Amino acid sequence: DVRVRQAIAYSLDRERIINEVFRGAGYPLNVPWPKNSPAFDESRNTKYNRDIGKAKQLLDQSARPPKLPLTFAPGYGEVAQIVQANLADVGIEVDLDPVDAATFVKQLTGQQFRGLWVTDHSWAQFVPSTLTVSAYPFNARRNASRYESPAYTAAADTAWQLAQGTGPEAVRAYQAVTDQLLEGLFLIEIGVRFQQYSTVNKVHGFAWTKRREPVLTDTFLS
Repeated sequence: DVRVRQAIAYSLDRERIINEVFRGAGYPLNVPWPKNSPAFDESRNTKYNRDIGKAKQLLDQSARPPKLPLTFAPGYGEVAQIVQANLADVGIEVDLDPVDAATFVKQLTGQQFRGLWVTDHSWAQFVPSTLTVSAYPFNARRNASRYESPAYTAAADTAWQLAQGTGPEAVRAYQAVTDQLLEGLFLIEIGVRFQQYSTVNKVHGFAWTKRREPVLTDTFLS
């Protein structure tokens, strides 16, 4: 029932997660695009701000879910605990389900999650249409949530087939993808976290890819 997913979206305290878990190194999101993306739209990004009253009202209108497992890999425990507390605020019970990284990837790619799950994703920092064809959680034709929607697939295809990744036509196409994501809510965004590294003055030439992978090809000490 999409109303249950809407209730979950309204229950999340994204500000708390960004401030407490990531020490302010990021910002909350409803949409999957970072602020520097041509697909980012501030009006859509505030659709599901935390609202316990709305969340409870939606649950009163739908069948309240049973206790749900919340699966997460190492590094996501603090986020999972806050999500668990947020959902408890609206009457949704969650059991934390920590797994090792290999098991999480197996469940992700094998569509084997038993309930909720927490992870991060990449690809949104590329041309926005890349997200729905390359990021497995978002894939319009086969994703970890087993979500199927002809409207979402059509919006993803339209964006992917554009000749230009920027401009008014592209923005309209990205907005259509965003609207489908916000309507279906098979994925619920929490926020952007900034990739951070610590280094010292004698390290030079360190870099990273757009997917946040360290690049040491030209790194040297002096």
